[in-house]
Amino acid sequence: AGARAASSHTGSLAGADVAADALLKECGVQRVDSVEELFDVGLALSKLPIPAGNRTVVLTNAGGPAILATDAIVGSGLEMAQLSEATRAELRTILVPEASVQNPVDMVAGATAEHYRKALGVLLRDASVDQVIVIFVPPITHDPVVVARAVFEAARESTKPVVGCFMARDEVLRSISSEAQQGWVPVYLYPESAVRALAALDERRRILARPIGKVRQFRVDAKAAKSALKPGWLGVKARRELARAYGLPVVPGGLAQSPKEAVAIADKVGYPVVAKLSVPSIPHKSDVGGVLLNLADEAAVRAAFEKLRHPEAEGVNIQKMLKGGREVVIGFTQDPSYGPVLMFGLGGIYVEVLKDVSFALCPVNDVRARELLREIKGWPILAGIRGQEGIDEDALVELIQRLSQLAIDHPEIAELEINPALAFPGSLCAVDMRVRVEA
Repeated sequence: AGARAASSHTGSLAGADVAADALLKECGVQRVDSVEELFDVGLALSKLPIPAGNRTVVLTNAGGPAILATDAIVGSGLEMAQLSEATRAELRTILVPEASVQNPVDMVAGATAEHYRKALGVLLRDASVDQVIVIFVPPITHDPVVVARAVFEAARESTKPVVGCFMARDEVLRSISSEAQQGWVPVYLYPESAVRALAALDERRRILARPIGKVRQFRVDAKAAKSALKPGWLGVKARRELARAYGLPVVPGGLAQSPKEAVAIADKVGYPVVAKLSVPSIPHKSDVGGVLLNLADEAAVRAAFEKLRHPEAEGVNIQKMLKGGREVVIGFTQDPSYGPVLMFGLGGIYVEVLKDVSFALCPVNDVRARELLREIKGWPILAGIRGQEGIDEDALVELIQRLSQLAIDHPEIAELEINPALAFPGSLCAVDMRVRVEA
């Protein structure tokens, strides 16, 4: 109900489970979504060593399950290992000509226990491989228990995790468990379960490798911030004063209450400018035609001011029009049980549709702030793709930490959201901000 009542994207997307998830993530706790996944992951974590990386190879005798495994690997954020030429050459000497020595390594249906033993040994010696999934679909001509013993023996002394996927009837799996007893290769029925186990191992690796973060404390103008925080939705002037007090980078501009003031602001910041309706009860100005772009001269600014006149408006917000950049959203909301919860994601008008966001509890240290950036699916867009230069990551990390400090210092701020902030290769600028203060 609280999420439905919230006006900002941050408030509507953040909920009790989001806050709990953020807390557990901060503590290094891994979550699962089902009892089945609990046992799949628990089996792997209890038996296997932590991998050095996420480069995964699939060894199989059947193409279909290998494709399923590959899709699951890519979908879970793991990487398909690129086998070295030496490894591929050695595999060619072991396997039949019809076999594929690329990853996934498909030994075809006729692969024997000896093929599995030798091929697995070769893969484990490749420095570009961090972990292995062994898939076996039992043909009528091969004893799955014999194959399982060969796999287990090849993996016995390995420092790299190996998981088995034996796609067979329950009685076959029971035979493998009873006749080929071992404690170092967990066995799963489906490729997706095996991949899920290795993804959990990789998550554990990243948790253990996480450096100790530092919570920065910035010098702020506490007196100015306090004077700006009045109950209700803050107006343009109060938001700008709050941003200045906490060092938040904002687009040049100001609130105009007459056409003359609008022109004066536009002349000061430089054309072209943007004119925005400023009515606290209207959260999404673009929905009502309340944003007029690319105003290139005095006449356009005067006309825009007249068009945006509204009986409830405090005025018209005139801003320098920024071109380029990548839109992000950063904000926080106060959770009654967990305190302030901060959100980061791709910004703009599609935030609630795409929901490509990540969350953290405040205070947010520098390590967690960088993790927030990389947790969203759109991170490659921010980092730079197809020759584009990446955004200023350090500036984003600093803004996240400044907002985190603001949330801690002023719990009376029920919700705050910057959407969008425009991120550039060398700078960052908040274009629109909403702030609601509890009475």
